[in-house]
Amino acid sequence: MRIVDRTDERLIALFQDRSEQAIADTQHEYGGLCQALAQRLLGSREDAEECVNDAMLALWNAIPPAKPDSLRAFLITITKRTALKRVEANAAAKRGGGHTAVPLEDVSALLAAEDGTEAAFDRRQMQDALRRFLGDLPKDQRIMFVERYWFMKGVREIAEEHGVGQSRVKMSLSRTRTKLGEFLRGEGLI
Repeated sequence: MRIVDRTDERLIALFQDRSEQAIADTQHEYGGLCQALAQRLLGSREDAEECVNDAMLALWNAIPPAKPDSLRAFLITITKRTALKRVEANAAAKRGGGHTAVPLEDVSALLAAEDGTEAAFDRRQMQDALRRFLGDLPKDQRIMFVERYWFMKGVREIAEEHGVGQSRVKMSLSRTRTKLGEFLRGEGLI
């Protein structure tokens, strides 16, 4: 069963109608979330603002023809990709100096992707498997995992938000990564 978000539906309709109000309303609804994510990745408020603006432009160019089920998830994905490209560009410009390790490195070996039609099918299978895996996790464990690897929050920040020690967060993340690896092997995806 698909859960429909009325706000997302309204915003997507504005994009499809090519209404400039779509950008303003999306910025109002999700701008803060995108800004926080980009700033975590980039470490700079100014770079994050530019990144969010680039993501909004990419969203404008993507819809139509795209009609995402969740505008929030779609925009977060665009923002994250935009920020990660900027991190890579900054690292290349500095020849690696000052590059901050991205937490996705912890799970990147499990989630390696290729290009092409076959890879798109594989990505879809991987997304479905991840959805099932995350759905079966206890709520706290799932939230910590998503906060770390999707929203790029630091271990200290997650610990403070959950009122637990950093060691508990690290242990939870480690166990979840191990379970994810076992699950994906069982699914034949790695």
